[in-house]
Amino acid sequence: MKIQHKTLVMLFISIFIGTHENYGQEVRSLSLAQMVDEALENNLYIKSTSLQAAADHSLIGTALDLPKTNLSLTYGQANSMYKDNNFVINQSLTGLATYGYQKKYLTQKADLTLQQVEITKNELRYQVKQLYYQLQFHLNKSNLLQQQDSIYYNFARAAGLRYKTGESNLLEKSTSEMLVHENQNLMLQNEADIQILSSKLQLLLNSTTLITTTPLLFEKRTMLAIADTSLELQNPTMEYFKKSILVSSAFTKTEKNRRMPDLSIGYFNQSLRGIQNINGTERYFGLTDRFQGVSLGLALPIWWSAYNAKIASAQIHEKIADQNLKNYNAQLNNDYFSALQELKKCNTALLYYEQQALTQADNILKSAQKSYKSGDINYMEYSNALNKVLSVKNNHLDQLLKHNLAAIKIEFITGQ
Repeated sequence: MKIQHKTLVMLFISIFIGTHENYGQEVRSLSLAQMVDEALENNLYIKSTSLQAAADHSLIGTALDLPKTNLSLTYGQANSMYKDNNFVINQSLTGLATYGYQKKYLTQKADLTLQQVEITKNELRYQVKQLYYQLQFHLNKSNLLQQQDSIYYNFARAAGLRYKTGESNLLEKSTSEMLVHENQNLMLQNEADIQILSSKLQLLLNSTTLITTTPLLFEKRTMLAIADTSLELQNPTMEYFKKSILVSSAFTKTEKNRRMPDLSIGYFNQSLRGIQNINGTERYFGLTDRFQGVSLGLALPIWWSAYNAKIASAQIHEKIADQNLKNYNAQLNNDYFSALQELKKCNTALLYYEQQALTQADNILKSAQKSYKSGDINYMEYSNALNKVLSVKNNHLDQLLKHNLAAIKIEFITGQ
């Protein structure tokens, strides 16, 4: 039994050292605030979303997207046997109000992309908090499992001595060894979970080192005014859906305005070589004598079916945006209510553990250990007592994790 226990210790050492050597990485211990700040600064997805927002903002400059200016030159015998030239400049203009609507649409679309950045930041904060508290849970669970390992190991050693002296049977010895092996297996699984969580944090923080946190006292997360449901208005995703409605509305107005007539403005400058009768007097005009004028035209939308189809589609998207807002609002209220109820339930459970169960568990453990050594209880009674005590401590950790996850879920919903 002693050899098996030493083997477990060496195995843990190899996991800690081997993992870090294999990856050639250091391990940094950060607080939750440090993790969140570093993630917001370095996360690759945040950078990508911010670049997209910058790209959409630059597109606002395309609102006044005039068609290309048409320049043409005509040279030859257009009017007489003389070779003349004709310069023409022509510019088409979409309905002037369209450019204003288009700028408003592009501005609101860029604002929508900026809101997506806020959504990404809120989700990133939530993910980091989740991983942090899960890591805290497993680090504290590691301490508890080590305590259990010591208790079970002492139990197995005592059972082994009792078996050698004939005071107990093989079943007692086997049962105690099984408890040690089962706890060792849990320790290995828990250590693997710690490594996984550390690696996930490294990815979110875009860090070159593994991330961990010191196993400080695993405490309940304090909350702001969670009863104030108006905090939901700060949810960045809710704001995103509201802005989506504005974008859809601006797009519909832009499409409607495209039905307005297009304008075209032109200017020409040409030569008319030859003799011209000016007020009864004949006069010769050469290449340096220029004739000029302007033109103004309208392009009317005679075929309306395509315009109407695009407007109908845009109006449907307005309705979709409105339905998305209502659906998300209902979902958000449900999630908020569920998280509040979960938090209250966990608080009730934690109150029981903190005021009664943990103290009772410590007393039962001391009493059971003393009674087993004195022979007042048998191995089965002692084993049952150990399982109940350790179950209470594990359940306390589980409830604490659930409480903190519910707390940060409320923070996520309210955009904190």
